[in-house]
Amino acid sequence: NTNTGQFTHFRHDPSGPETISGNSISAIYEDRQGRLWVGTVSSGLNRLDPDLGIFTRYRNDPNDPGSISHDSIMSIYQDMNGILWVATAGGGLNRYNPGSDSFTHYNEKNGLPNDVVYGILEDGKGYLWLSTNFGLSRFDPQTSSFRNYDDSDGLQSNEFNQYAYAKGRDGTLYFGGINGLTAFDPAQIVDSTYEPPLVLTSLTQNGTPIEPDRPVGTIKDFTLRWPQNNFEFEFAALSYAEPTKNQYAYMLEGFDQDWYYSGTRRDGRYTRLPGGTYTLLLRGSNNDGVWSQAPLAIKVTVIPPFWQTWWFRGSMFVLLVGVVFGGYRLRVRSIETQNLELERQVRERTGALERRTGEMEALYHADEMMLRSVTVERVLQTIVNVAVDMLNANKSAVLVWSEKYHRWIVSFSRRFREQTVSALHFGEDEGLFGRVANSGQAITIHDTFSDNRWQKQRPDVIEAFRWDGIRAFMLLPIRAEEKVVALFFVGFVHPSVIVDDVQRLFFALAQRAALSIENAQLFEQTKELAVMEERNRLARDLHDSAKQKAFAALAQLGTANGVIANNPGNAKSHLDEAENLVYEVIQELTFLIQEMYPLALMEKGLATTLREYIFEWENRNDIQVNLSIGHERHLQLEKAQALYRVVQEALANVSRHSKASYVEVSLNYEKEQVELSILDNGCGFDLNNKPSGMGLSSIRERIQSIGGQARIESTLGEGTCVTVSLPAETES
Repeated sequence: NTNTGQFTHFRHDPSGPETISGNSISAIYEDRQGRLWVGTVSSGLNRLDPDLGIFTRYRNDPNDPGSISHDSIMSIYQDMNGILWVATAGGGLNRYNPGSDSFTHYNEKNGLPNDVVYGILEDGKGYLWLSTNFGLSRFDPQTSSFRNYDDSDGLQSNEFNQYAYAKGRDGTLYFGGINGLTAFDPAQIVDSTYEPPLVLTSLTQNGTPIEPDRPVGTIKDFTLRWPQNNFEFEFAALSYAEPTKNQYAYMLEGFDQDWYYSGTRRDGRYTRLPGGTYTLLLRGSNNDGVWSQAPLAIKVTVIPPFWQTWWFRGSMFVLLVGVVFGGYRLRVRSIETQNLELERQVRERTGALERRTGEMEALYHADEMMLRSVTVERVLQTIVNVAVDMLNANKSAVLVWSEKYHRWIVSFSRRFREQTVSALHFGEDEGLFGRVANSGQAITIHDTFSDNRWQKQRPDVIEAFRWDGIRAFMLLPIRAEEKVVALFFVGFVHPSVIVDDVQRLFFALAQRAALSIENAQLFEQTKELAVMEERNRLARDLHDSAKQKAFAALAQLGTANGVIANNPGNAKSHLDEAENLVYEVIQELTFLIQEMYPLALMEKGLATTLREYIFEWENRNDIQVNLSIGHERHLQLEKAQALYRVVQEALANVSRHSKASYVEVSLNYEKEQVELSILDNGCGFDLNNKPSGMGLSSIRERIQSIGGQARIESTLGEGTCVTVSLPAETES
């Protein structure tokens, strides 16, 4: 209150829902109604009613699409139309809708170059200019469209900073970044309206030109013949202002359902095209995103194999009719009968060939599905589905041994009644199922009504099969590592249908299932070994660091307890040291929890998580930190976690040992590797006589375990530098 010189304090109260949501404030803005909008570092957005002193909180709720997109608020702005805009560090841009008290989100999916938005400025035309970690973006609130600019347009770099933005009286916009200041007059920025024409620059088949005698730019149509029914192409949009920003799209009309937008890539490929006529359509845009309205069209004709053509089928029909007719005319009735028999054999062999082809395709698809299955349960479910859906079995089931019930029970089934599934359970040596499990030999019953082996089974099982109409079945063992792990049942409603070909088919399916089960078991063993190694490493870290510090804290408390009666002043120093040690133990446990559950890294990425951690660390330690990140992109979680842990370890050493006043943290994403360095201006130490408890060896082990290198340099009185480099494989 400027009249009384008195302050009113607003603090977070967990039990008071009308208090501010957090105490770390990152942005304050007064709207035209006199209300204060207050953003926090990680606790969302607040609106203060100045007359009542009551806050309304706005937090991110993943289950509510109308909530604010992120709880880390970077800046707040109300435009000339009275619309309130909120920039977040990870959730992009938010528009506040006062009628519904909700937010509309704009992020990378809508065209924003990056979801970390630092600042918002408005130009004279009502466009919003946004500074991000991937350049500047001009947002049109009327059309909800973005126009993005990067360092190739003249920016100081692609990364900007929080609070570093302003608008001059003459309309000039200023944005500060990691390599200086960018200033420009938005009225002078005019987008190109040029619609570039398209030209075909390459048309090949397996690298060889399809039409070598014609200039590729003049080709309007071409023909492919089976089996060479594939082609590759390249094309270009003739816009040369900034050709690296030209965008491309293509579609094979008659084959594709929609346009494929390939970004800046100018090439494409189609393989295994069915016979028919298609049109290849090509589009492109200039560097300002203006697309050509009339696509380049090229006719593509694919000639199918001869046996799929109408004339071949017609010829075969005419030939067959001619043979029958000629035989009738030239031969007596006996010869005519032979011709008819020949015709029947042709049909049967053709049907058998088609059936064999279908069966081979079914086994191929079964292999493909089972190889994608990484658990035994998925493999067993797959063979049951393949037996019914692809190999024409009427019913199928898989039985596995239950240690709990000490019986073979149904694990998966298709088309069985519930009563039959309930009846299908067998002891270790019981009936045909127990015989197959013990001997490892398959059994085939061609007719359940006449086979004496089946008539000796349990009456409830025989009755269940009768109600399900099962007249023939196969029971095959599935072996993995010389042990029967499952019994594969295939049933049919007609007798005598399990001929030799059918038996071979289901034997092959069972063998493929056994191989996939062994692969799945090996995969599970590998996962368990990796989990065990990670647990051992975490236990070793707890033992080497946190446990020792806890014992040291107990020793300090014991000393304080002994002297507190006679010398309270001396006891205080021991209590302070014990407090510091307990705080360090908490930090160590926090680090380990972060390794076990890296939620922040998975949700926000390494760069954003580092910024938030260093911001909190600065406030807690009163040491200035300069963080710079170059060419930011996503890393594999394992590598991001290792780099984050190195920063934590290094900054913990700075706060405990270095007596530094300044730290410089640099993270650079190069083409072939990622480099991290932490440099402080503290007291340094002798590398040949380094103090214990600094965790330097754990840093080296951690980085070397993922294929990287760590280097530690220190000079007494001059400071310490930790440098880490990793191969730059990124997430796919």
